[in-house]
Amino acid sequence: MTSQRRGELEQVIGEVAASYGAGRLIDSLSSAQLPNKRQVIEALNHLKAVMYLGYYSTGSLDESKLRFALASHLYPAYEVLVEQIQRAVSYEGFRSADVSRDPD
Repeated sequence: MTSQRRGELEQVIGEVAASYGAGRLIDSLSSAQLPNKRQVIEALNHLKAVMYLGYYSTGSLDESKLRFALASHLYPAYEVLVEQIQRAVSYEGFRSADVSRDPD
């Protein structure tokens, strides 16, 4: 990358970064704390494995291994979902937005 291109890129980066100070709701940096889609999907995959344990099992299952097999999916799902729900509950962005409406 040439120094001219690098300078142009740095200018664009600066302009975009400055635009976050405009106070628009969409630019709220707190949205980085919203629930993570990949994490939620991971938790749901663990729950699917609990519902269809025989189908998702990688080895043979019997009564002696049942509790371990269930726990190996329910504990991770629980941990992920607790964190993601806390993120959703603590996010104030759109709930506390001051939306002015036109009376007409």
